[in-house]
Amino acid sequence: MFVPTPNPQELRQGDIVKGFYYPQIKGNEQHFIGSPVDPFDDFIPPQAPPNLSPITDPDADRDFRWLTSHVNVLLRCYSMILSQCCELELQNGRVRADAFVLAPVLRIPKHIASDPEKLTKLKQNSMEVYVGRFYVQPCPPLSHEYVVNFSRVFSVSSKEFALLLSRKVLELTPEARVRMKLKLGYHFSRSTEDERAAGLME
Repeated sequence: MFVPTPNPQELRQGDIVKGFYYPQIKGNEQHFIGSPVDPFDDFIPPQAPPNLSPITDPDADRDFRWLTSHVNVLLRCYSMILSQCCELELQNGRVRADAFVLAPVLRIPKHIASDPEKLTKLKQNSMEVYVGRFYVQPCPPLSHEYVVNFSRVFSVSSKEFALLLSRKVLELTPEARVRMKLKLGYHFSRSTEDERAAGLME
């Protein structure tokens, strides 16, 4: 599943990186440390301290303004990069993407791991079963069998490219990467019954 020696000079779709943590966002339980002086949003959390300015993004083109909050993060330090390879290529010192999409590498759920038949089906990484999950076999530093759940994704700014690259630990073989790519694409693009009935997917 993984190449013997990952290329330390590039990032590829399916690479495993360490030290980026999946955040758990709970809309009614977020505790903001600051709120803007002039509200720019329809909803400012009542628990946020007043009269604190947001952090302004130095990139004027994006006009992003950020608030700091306390967020739970999952204690699983390995993640798989889901962004396309072309978005991970350096061109003139920059990458095409504004952000990179990652998903945490998780322990296989007990209801699957404890059932030999279900576990066998998961390991096949087919698009017929466990559509939203990709099986990851043990390979140092991964000491167990794992799974990537495509429903649990988060993004990391493209400004973190150098740090992501420095924390790359594993690289999928071309065959495994294509399998992951097909499952990922099918997970997000599979049609509904009403869409097929309307002939929209032809």
